[in-house]
Amino acid sequence: MSSFKVAILTTFASVALGLPTAFALVRGRFPGRDLLYGVFTLPMIVPLVIIAVAVYALFLKLGYTGTLFSFVVSHVIVALPFTIISIINSLKLFDQSIEDAAVICGASRLQAIYKVTFP
Repeated sequence: MSSFKVAILTTFASVALGLPTAFALVRGRFPGRDLLYGVFTLPMIVPLVIIAVAVYALFLKLGYTGTLFSFVVSHVIVALPFTIISIINSLKLFDQSIEDAAVICGASRLQAIYKVTFP
């Protein structure tokens, strides 16, 4: 198994899952937002060995041990909370008036998010 391949896939998956999650947690107002935040940050609080044993037992039961999928998912479980927290902190520091200015200049809300906020 190539460590480089696992690292690239883990990074891509963590960012792909972390960006919309962090954006929803910062900008969204919905019931259960604090609970969702707690669920995503739980792997930072719970000792890693407990999570590793639980994930390994699950993959053993499903027959996925030793596969690229199991390696990537295991690494994403560890990396995702840190990714989400990092993105949340960046989004909290971002001046939303810049995004609003892009919308005033003709960009859609989605274009403003992808071309102004996320970079």
